Amino acid sequence: MLSPHRETCFVSKYLFSVIIPAFNYGHTIARAVHSVLKQPINCYELLVINDGSSDHTENSIRQLHCHYSSKSQSGQFRSLHQSNHGLAFTRNTGIDHTSGHFLIFLDADDEMTENALLHLERIIQKKPRIDMIIGAHLSVSATLKKRFRPRKPVPYQPQQALREYLITAKLPIINGATAMARHIFNHYRYPVHFPSNEDIPVFAYALANFHCITTNTPIARIHKHTDSMRHNISSNLSVGMSLVDEVFSPARLPPACLALKAQYTGHRYQEIFRALYRAGYYCKALDYFAVAIKQNPMTLFQLSILRKAARALWRQKRKHSC
Repeated sequence: MLSPHRETCFVSKYLFSVIIPAFNYGHTIARAVHSVLKQPINCYELLVINDGSSDHTENSIRQLHCHYSSKSQSGQFRSLHQSNHGLAFTRNTGIDHTSGHFLIFLDADDEMTENALLHLERIIQKKPRIDMIIGAHLSVSATLKKRFRPRKPVPYQPQQALREYLITAKLPIINGATAMARHIFNHYRYPVHFPSNEDIPVFAYALANFHCITTNTPIARIHKHTDSMRHNISSNLSVGMSLVDEVFSPARLPPACLALKAQYTGHRYQEIFRALYRAGYYCKALDYFAVAIKQNPMTLFQLSILRKAARALWRQKRKHSC
């Protein structure tokens, strides 16, 4: 797999640009920043973007600049403050205001592992034509229980790589544990009209068009909690099925990959059904289940989904109405 859009990168003294978008994460932003600025190498810059937070995020960032005064004065640690525009817009802003050859988007409630950038640097030194490095991560529960999430190799064929990312979930990609070459964003950015799931079409575009590899070294600690955007059902619903068309744009994916669109459409209906079921919206969940069956009758033979649908029907009947 070669990179069809590789272009000469402008000169930068930084190998990595770590970008932390922050919206009302004043209680965790220090942990995220500390995890970056304590990395054992110096070929990186850190940009924190306060996306119109209404809590004490701005004050927390100010205190961090005082704590890391030398890195702040040198420009290695910078911050921006803007009115609220959402995660996609903020990440795109980070791309425009940094210069590193590789971009890492770390969520404000997560953190880098201790030697993450050193490990990524060594990979790039050995394989300088790599475009995206997909790292393993540690999943951290609310009780601080850690679970290692490994990564299998990226399939050589882009279509298979895309299938394993979008449909079978054999190739998960996590922000904060993934380094992306800057030139990936020369022709496509995060879709600003998406309040969530904005990273899915970007990762799909990268897998289909660029040279991607994995590493089983954990790059980030991903903290799971109920108020995380990863669990925001309303924003997920607002994106809905429009995600399918955004991912499978003929302008961005090769024909072999576009052939997966019908299969992913059925998968997306199932995905929204599961999200609604977990959130307790059983009537809406059953609507998506019905459409998923029409899209792919084999859904009836997926026992885990069938069990959830049966439970949703039983629980909905107990409520007597939708």
